Amino acid sequence: MSSTTPCAELEMPNPRDVFLSPHSDDVCFSLACFAHRRQAGRLLNVFSISPYTTDRRLQQADRTRAVTRQRCAEDALFAKACGLTLESLEFKDAMARNEHPFDARQSGGISRTIEEKVLASLVGPMLGMKKSRKPWLFVPIGIGGHVDHVAVLMVILRYMRLLAKSYRIAFYEDLYYASHSASREKAISELNASLKAQQLIRLHLSLELEMQTLKLQMVHLYASQLTENLTTIKAFTPAYNEQSMPHEALWVLQEE
Repeated sequence: MSSTTPCAELEMPNPRDVFLSPHSDDVCFSLACFAHRRQAGRLLNVFSISPYTTDRRLQQADRTRAVTRQRCAEDALFAKACGLTLESLEFKDAMARNEHPFDARQSGGISRTIEEKVLASLVGPMLGMKKSRKPWLFVPIGIGGHVDHVAVLMVILRYMRLLAKSYRIAFYEDLYYASHSASREKAISELNASLKAQQLIRLHLSLELEMQTLKLQMVHLYASQLTENLTTIKAFTPAYNEQSMPHEALWVLQEE
C-alpha cells in the first residue's frame, strides 16, 4: 500500500482544490508546506467555534467567543500565506459542545449533524463545472481518534461515490497525532478496512531544511494552540519509521 512515487496530478494546483480541516490548525499542522507550495484552493474549516486554547489566563465569561476570534485570525494568516480562500462552517467543536474530544462513540451522530452543510459546501460549487480535470479534496484520516476529525472522515466515506464524481480524493495524516506510531497505524488500518478493495498509495512529501523552517514558522502562527511539546519538527512529522526524515504525507485514492 505504501509508495513514494509522486503523483503528477498533484503538481497542478487548482483554485477549486479543497483542504478540509476539522479545526483551525489541522491543515497547517498536517500539510503546511504542501499547501504553501501549491498557493491555490479553499481552506474549509468545519468546527470553527472553540473555547480551546493553551493560554490558561483566558478566563473571561465570553471565552468561547474570544478564543474563536483568535483562532479564526490565526487561520486567516495561514490561508493568506498559502494563497487559500478561507471558509468556516461555524459548527461547535467538542469542547464547545461540552463533550469529551476523544469519545469516538459520538462521531456518528456528529457526522450526521454536519453532513448537509459539508456536502453543500463541497458539491455546490462544482455543479455545472466541466470535469476535464478534477480538483483535489484533501481529507483528514482521523489519526488520534478526535471525535471531530473522525466525524469529518465519516461524512466523506459515506458520500465517497458522490464526491468522487467531482474530486480526486486524498487523505492526509493528521499531525501532531500522526507523530505517535500506534495511533497512526491504527487509523490507517481502519481507513484501509473502510475502503475495502479501493487502493491507496502513500505519497511521502519530504521536507528539506529550508522547508522544515518554513513549516515551523507557519505552525507558530497558531500560538493559541502550542505547548512546549509542540515546538519541534519531530512533533509535526508522521511516525513512518525511525529513519524517516521530516515529511508530510498523503494517501491518494486511486480512481476506479
